[in-house]
Amino acid sequence: MTLPDEPLLFLKPASAISGPNEPLLLPPLSTTTDYEIELGVVIGRTAYGVSTSEAMDHIAGYCIVNDITERTWQLHRGGTWDKGKAHDTFAPIGPWLVTTDEIPDPHRLAMHLCIDNETRPDHDHHHRRTRHPTHPHHRRRPAHAAPPRRAGARRLAP
Repeated sequence: MTLPDEPLLFLKPASAISGPNEPLLLPPLSTTTDYEIELGVVIGRTAYGVSTSEAMDHIAGYCIVNDITERTWQLHRGGTWDKGKAHDTFAPIGPWLVTTDEIPDPHRLAMHLCIDNETRPDHDHHHRRTRHPTHPHHRRRPAHAAPPRRAGARRLAP
């Protein structure tokens, strides 16, 4: 797959966040629900327009995110990808936050996820199409990132 000139963006609202073992709520008429394991990057301090060499200093750590998507709504109903990705419970996270000192190279993590106690294939992030924060899109213009606000924060583990 060729990388687009601009990154593809989509919304995952706070209502999509759920714990790692909470039930998934499928939207009505959902027919092609899919999942991907992702490495979540947790911002530790506010950053705006930082250089590539400073970007990692703003990351507090990493967690597992299960990116749930209703593929038909994402790809075949027009508009943005939000339609397929923004449903309640479509972003289970955790159960752990791992600090940056524990992961020397976040691009070389072998990860897997379990669904209904069945382990799914490993996903090697070394082969990801984009890399954070050194990907060219991150160097082209300033971006703003801030740590989670306390009022909306959820614990990673029950």
